[in-house]
Amino acid sequence: MKDLIKAQLYQILRSKPFYYIIFGIMAFQGLDIIGSINGDGITSISMYIVRYCGTAFTTSAIAACLVAVYIVGGDINDKTANYEILSGHTRREIFIAKAVLGVICGSIAYVLTIIIPICIGNMVVGYGDMVSIDDICVRVALSTLVTIRIICAFICLTYIIKNYLITMAVSVFYFMVLPVLCMYMEGANSLILGLTSYNKLSDLVSWMTYTIDANVNIHEIIIYDASVSANVI
Repeated sequence: MKDLIKAQLYQILRSKPFYYIIFGIMAFQGLDIIGSINGDGITSISMYIVRYCGTAFTTSAIAACLVAVYIVGGDINDKTANYEILSGHTRREIFIAKAVLGVICGSIAYVLTIIIPICIGNMVVGYGDMVSIDDICVRVALSTLVTIRIICAFICLTYIIKNYLITMAVSVFYFMVLPVLCMYMEGANSLILGLTSYNKLSDLVSWMTYTIDANVNIHEIIIYDASVSANVI
């Protein structure tokens, strides 16, 4: 089992599509942050997180699923499993090794494609003070658990279909098209695995207060509560 995981990891780290997926999603996230700064009046990364946290979750979930599906099904058509069986490994060991590595690498890809673009944006415009970093880290960690559940579903689908390209297309459709369709179907969000959880984790409670300066000008102050309640967990 350990040898299978090492062999798969060696193959993945030298595979160009693996890096194309990671850096492609990172670039997309970065462009989204830049577009928000230029077009939506975003002045800090904390403001971006408050407004577009859900978008970051679902976009990174696409990267996680694409990575996991590629790891599990990328070598199905070239009969690599046959050579692994001839080497003395069982089909069960091969399945478990690929599934475990797919879940681990997919989870890492999910976290990296969220954290790295945000860190780069932090260096450009600063973090701000709308929400604390600790609270956001907790939400990212919880959303990673949701993503692992979705990854497992797509890994099973890959083994059923036996075509990783079709499963990749299904995962993109799942995250980009179905949520739009559900906007016009009341209650349909609860039917999509993980979407309701992402929505709850990206919903930050806020309230508004006012201050008056020396010139009797009224300033609005929005305060966000990013702590995670028990019902969300």
